[in-house]
Amino acid sequence: MKQSVMIKGNKIGLTLWMDPNEEYQVLYEEMMNKFEASASFFRFSKPIAIKFEGRRLTQEQISEILEGISGITSLRIAYIIDEDIAIETKFHQLISEKEEEKAALLEEQRRKERLLEEEKKKNDGIFYKGTLRSGQSVTSNSSVVVIGDVNPGATVSAVGNVVILGALKGYAYAGTEGDDHSFIVALEMRPMQLRIGNHIARNSDEERKKGFQLKKKKKKAEITEPQMAFVEDGEIYVEPISKSLIHELMI
Repeated sequence: MKQSVMIKGNKIGLTLWMDPNEEYQVLYEEMMNKFEASASFFRFSKPIAIKFEGRRLTQEQISEILEGISGITSLRIAYIIDEDIAIETKFHQLISEKEEEKAALLEEQRRKERLLEEEKKKNDGIFYKGTLRSGQSVTSNSSVVVIGDVNPGATVSAVGNVVILGALKGYAYAGTEGDDHSFIVALEMRPMQLRIGNHIARNSDEERKKGFQLKKKKKKAEITEPQMAFVEDGEIYVEPISKSLIHELMI
């Protein structure tokens, strides 16, 4: 029996050959019958291209064939090959819109992940082990802990808090982006200068030899005690570290 329609598979999709001497309606019905009988064999995982051979079709006939195939099979036809030129179908346009939407969602997800990673880094803080000598500096986008001394002329600065597990004899800046709630801690507080947020306090050379002479809320404090510098009422205060002080700052 003569076949008026033949369906051939290729690397990019399907080729539909139609008898140029047969009426379109006969071709259409035979084509749909073939697709219905072979629907389970069409297992393309990606959108495909389809090429018509044997006769010229009108745009209305092409649309009818595409709709018929979509209704019978799970094929996703993205292109029509006409004289070796790929023409996009409505399905391709829909896929493109979905891909653009997916790409936008993916980019938004990546942006959120970057923000979370930056926030995580900000909250984690950094550690530095060793003595900082004159001219050396440590800078952190979060908080910083220095395990060692900070000698005169050395600098430690952080967006968050500064903790010196040693002698602070140089410069210490906490809350460099204007956070007055940041603090500076040192086991021995003899700095050349302290800065917390927008507040600055300096010590003269003579005062540094005696111990840090900024405003103290208590009358006396042993300079060998661990001390904390913080802002209160627009002033930088230095106090020996105690549970009550930490609790007061936490409120």
